[in-house]
Amino acid sequence: MVLIGGSGPQDMDATIFSPWEYGPQGPVLLSHIFKDAADHLAGCGVASVRYNKRYVAGPGQFDTQRFEGLTLGQMLEDAEAVLNAARAHPLVDPHRIFVYGWSEGSTVATALAARHPELAGLILQAPVVGAWRDVFVWQAVEVGLPYLKSFAVSGRITGESLQRAFAGDGGLAAKLAASFAVDPSFFTTQTPAVHRFLDTDGDGALALDTELTPARFEQAIDAALGNGFLAMYAPDRALPPVMEQASRLRMPVLILQGERDASVPPAQARILAEALRAQGNADVTLKWYPELGHSLGKTPSTVQDDFQPIDAAPLQDVCAWVSAVAARPAPARQAASEGLTQNPTPQAALERLFRQRPVQAEWFAPGFLAVLPVSQIEAIVDELVRNFGQLQEVRREAGKWLVVLERGELPTHVQLDAQGRFEELMFEPPRSREAIGLDRAVAEMDRLAGKVSLIVVEDGRERAALRPDQPMGVASAFKLAVLAALREQVEAGRWSWDTVVRLRPEWRSLPSGFLQTWPGGAPLTLYSLAALMVSQSDNTAADALLALVGREAVEAISPRNRPFLSTREMFILKARGNEALRARFRSADEGGRYRLVEEMAGMPLPSEDAFGPEPTALDIEWFFTTRELCALMDRVRDLPFMGINPGVARAEQWAQVAFKGGSEPGVLNLTTALVSKDGRHLCVSATWNSPDKLADQQFMSLYSGLLEALK
Repeated sequence: MVLIGGSGPQDMDATIFSPWEYGPQGPVLLSHIFKDAADHLAGCGVASVRYNKRYVAGPGQFDTQRFEGLTLGQMLEDAEAVLNAARAHPLVDPHRIFVYGWSEGSTVATALAARHPELAGLILQAPVVGAWRDVFVWQAVEVGLPYLKSFAVSGRITGESLQRAFAGDGGLAAKLAASFAVDPSFFTTQTPAVHRFLDTDGDGALALDTELTPARFEQAIDAALGNGFLAMYAPDRALPPVMEQASRLRMPVLILQGERDASVPPAQARILAEALRAQGNADVTLKWYPELGHSLGKTPSTVQDDFQPIDAAPLQDVCAWVSAVAARPAPARQAASEGLTQNPTPQAALERLFRQRPVQAEWFAPGFLAVLPVSQIEAIVDELVRNFGQLQEVRREAGKWLVVLERGELPTHVQLDAQGRFEELMFEPPRSREAIGLDRAVAEMDRLAGKVSLIVVEDGRERAALRPDQPMGVASAFKLAVLAALREQVEAGRWSWDTVVRLRPEWRSLPSGFLQTWPGGAPLTLYSLAALMVSQSDNTAADALLALVGREAVEAISPRNRPFLSTREMFILKARGNEALRARFRSADEGGRYRLVEEMAGMPLPSEDAFGPEPTALDIEWFFTTRELCALMDRVRDLPFMGINPGVARAEQWAQVAFKGGSEPGVLNLTTALVSKDGRHLCVSATWNSPDKLADQQFMSLYSGLLEALK
């Protein structure tokens, strides 16, 4: 059995020390559950291999600087190397290898199992089922915040309150979650002080009702995910959560979950088990332990979960389950695994896709081809090769596959089914492999068919421009204006970021985003709506915020766009079959257009099938100049969620990134605010409109090359 540890610089034993308690020998030892697990497994006849994480030499011994640069993708590669070493050992049956992942390690173990469907089984302890952001928010809001509140005096948390909280009876997870309220200076001065980010009035204390709120914690978490100490867990850098890999887990799965876990939401384990079964895996076992915590050690309560030594019950359950699965007939298991290992790896499948012609339908799962036919797949890949050159290599980077072409790189998400066919294939925006320079970028953008606008601003000074004052269609980049209006109203006291609203049916729109699938009445904070509008470009979130701040407030920011349309209204106007409505809108004066907007409120939302790949009604759009977009970006760039989705920029190359773009057939905009590592403040906004199909990849490559030149 290969044991894969949780977060932090864990050694092979998964040794956990208390950061707050010290004895004569140093920090107090809480547990070393992998050592205990290995001893117990040996006693029931199961060999195990455990290993130090990269840059870790032993308990509490690690290279801090190098470890902090480690990615989950590198951890996956290390786990792969350990698995290969175990398989090659002469005393190990290669057809009876199990993988065990704890917490963070559950995402590594699941990704490893997805690569190796021949594994005998997968064990997940306290798995990270959903998005990392959701886990951190749950830790802070459901564990850390209630614990902190118990130390408040007169409704306020002070440095002294924090000191008492860290000396209190809360467990490690509660204190770590509460540490979001601690100023970073604590780690050098050892004197607790409230976090300056949360302390909006600068009085050295956090008011429970205005400053220490769930929304403020969310903002702190988003800042840490954007370019802080949680950056490795951002969506574009982390491995996929376990739930996203559920369809690929065909081997037996054992899930171990403590009900008093303070590090991951325990209920998610039940949801995962049901999802695995719904995906066709009938061999799923969930073991639920009412009195155990994250380490599967005993704890009096969730808040007191303190990574105690692993209890005997889960160890006995693991031995019994492994013994039962391993006892199944070896010939059948070996035949199945040999059949599976003949299928291509994701690396081989990508290499074949870029090098072999014609593209074959049997390379893709039926569900994938139902959405995208082979002819379109081949056309997309061939266009990439025309724009960026021949394939050089395919390699892993930051938890994704990187397709390296002669002049560009494509971060790529891949999932293969049990037959080695693509069931998911998504190319992220291409990155140029060369810094093309401002002059060349401007010249090449100017040669594109249609209309192009570009502006590059550095520290308030225009460095490069191409028709920066020409209003053009910008698609979803209009959401910057909605966000600017919302921020104005929050700062004026009309709303707070943690104001809760309930989704209304009239706000429901079409994708992008996912809130359109949520039930009516679902509660969401304004902060969550804003974060989804920006990071996921969620159209339902945008329409909700437009309704809440008021159309007139956004029109005051952008008087050119009157009436300022919601995405729902734009979809109705542009839908196939609504040509007569479009003609009426075009011919109407401003008052007539407002009356048509009222009329559209009673019309049904069109289906997604009402839109094709061809540009439609480019004269009906949200119109902004690139100069205006940079001005809007300057008003919101410091909001923490602006960096969740960095767009085309490589976040690790910059001190700060804020991004919002927009696209639809015939319209493309990219607007990025950046802070360089030497402290320069930049904004780069580029828009392309054309009645013909846009070469999105070429435009994004020019844009990313320009960013490379600026860094």
